[in-house]
Amino acid sequence: MPWLHSSPIQILRTVHVQHCPVKTLLSHILRTVHVQHCPVKTLLSHILRTVHVQHCPVKTLLSHILRTVHVQHCPVKTLLSHILRTVHVQHCPVKTLLSHILRTVHVQHCPVKTLLSHILHTVHVQHCPVKTLLSHILRTVHVQHCPVKTLLSHILRTVHVQHCPVKTLLSHILRTVHVQHCPVKTLLSHILRTVHVQHCPVKTLLSHILRTVHVQHCPVKTLLSHILRTVHVQHCPVKTLLSHILRTVHVQHCPVKTLLSHILRTVHVQHCPVKTLLSHILRTVHVQHCPVKTLLSHILRTVHVQHCPVKTLLSHILRTVHVQHCPVKTLLSHILRTVHVQHCPVKTLLSHILRTVHVQHCPVKTLLSHILRTVHVQHCPVKTLLSHILRTVHVQHCPVKTLLSHILRTVHVQHCPVKTLLSHILRTVHVQHCPVKTLLLEHIDRMKAFNGKGLKIIERGITYTFY
Repeated sequence: MPWLHSSPIQILRTVHVQHCPVKTLLSHILRTVHVQHCPVKTLLSHILRTVHVQHCPVKTLLSHILRTVHVQHCPVKTLLSHILRTVHVQHCPVKTLLSHILRTVHVQHCPVKTLLSHILHTVHVQHCPVKTLLSHILRTVHVQHCPVKTLLSHILRTVHVQHCPVKTLLSHILRTVHVQHCPVKTLLSHILRTVHVQHCPVKTLLSHILRTVHVQHCPVKTLLSHILRTVHVQHCPVKTLLSHILRTVHVQHCPVKTLLSHILRTVHVQHCPVKTLLSHILRTVHVQHCPVKTLLSHILRTVHVQHCPVKTLLSHILRTVHVQHCPVKTLLSHILRTVHVQHCPVKTLLSHILRTVHVQHCPVKTLLSHILRTVHVQHCPVKTLLSHILRTVHVQHCPVKTLLSHILRTVHVQHCPVKTLLSHILRTVHVQHCPVKTLLLEHIDRMKAFNGKGLKIIERGITYTFY
């Protein structure tokens, strides 16, 4: 066959021999090329520029090239790099080309991972920016030996393309992912585990994710729940993470309230117990649309975390609250109004509050005064409340005498007239340092509520009558 002695370029232009289709021909050329002055790279570059053979479109051609290349001096990696640089064939844009490459690659010595890594390093084709490229890759990847998870992990490790920072890249990935076999949840979990890109710390990454997530099948709530479960990145502990989340959340469809409720339900991260978590939340919350008051109210309603009962939670809240815009007084008032947690009745709650209050700016006296003014909880009438207070008060800086004196001055609760109140006080007082006699004599001027009816008290055999 004399035409075999012609140059390869001439061969491609003049092929019209029925018994040797271009496919077979190229396969043979690639196997037998040992012409010093025309390395395979130059050859393929020229092939791609000059192919205008009707019966062998570029797509079929490349598919065949990839299957049959086993030339030592031109590994597939170098080959593809060159292909991507020189493709300017109208009828086969890079997008279609890559889609085809990914579908047909089954060359042992160049797994898809290595291939894509190389693609990302060498892409500088004007008409196909990396963003479009990746979007397409994600849509068409269905190669058994390289699941999307492994693929993305590799992409994140090797991206150092100036014109497409990781932030933009992830934003795009999240918008275009609609690959059935890799839901966004699994995807993000993997991203968080493998991110070790210097120029995009996890904090910045998550901030960006939260801003750009508008994927229908994965609402922010589900997303965050997953993030909290899988975060084990050394350089971004959960505490820092949540602090950042709370500062940057401005996603319309997931207000902070819903967000926190979900966080509290799903937190089972070993290195950040709920107590530490809430303490941090209270310190860093400066989100305009969710004041601390509303926040705590919501926390108390939704807490059903086994390892942090409400009692321990409130104790911690009271110790760590130093938020300027929500003094303890307002805080407790709100707590008492909204508490309807089954496993912590108001009685137990108040007992605990009184034991653990050591907040300088709100002495017990002021605290109780406020409690009495705002109590309108159905399941704990004032009578039961005071009885409990008197039994459990052992706060050094507020003796019972001062306490009761304050109670009597500030009681204006409709459902508990002073008469009933005093009667109850007298029945339950068994505090050594404040005998009943001293107590009543000091407040005789408050007996106007008795409307002229005398009150008789018998103490140690002596009857006291008050009018």
